[in-house]
Amino acid sequence: MHKGLITLVTLTLALAGTGASAASFFADDFEASMPALDATPTGWTVTEGTVDIAGPGLDAFLCAGSGTCIDLDGSTGDAGLLQRSFALRGGVHYILGFDLAGNRRRSGAERGHVSFGDARLHYTLEDSQVDYHRFTLAWSPLADGIYAVTFANDGGDLG
Repeated sequence: MHKGLITLVTLTLALAGTGASAASFFADDFEASMPALDATPTGWTVTEGTVDIAGPGLDAFLCAGSGTCIDLDGSTGDAGLLQRSFALRGGVHYILGFDLAGNRRRSGAERGHVSFGDARLHYTLEDSQVDYHRFTLAWSPLADGIYAVTFANDGGDLG
């Protein structure tokens, strides 16, 4: 049980069948959020537990040169559920991209999950995977609606 760190989230609209590249319509590097313990990043919600915003002046070493990052474990031992919702069109292919790293304080496997609408990704980062890794999760909603992107870490270790 360790801290999961997230630094960059992007959501792109894939222009399927056009031969054109995907167009990004959302990106967040968390730089608009002030570093703080038990805080909610700008534009996001924390629906369970707590998350911390790490960066200059507060555990900046966790972000490893990326500026600001989110500690999904928070500082209470009750890992947070970080969420953001989007109005998406049915039948359109979307790609969620994000950079995720394990704990920079301790060794051990890091586990958690990411959901995007009905798509799910369960992750395990081993000891050697403390640098940020790029992950993607693709999904096409069946109907127009409001859909959530959710990040959760098994955490609970405060350390």
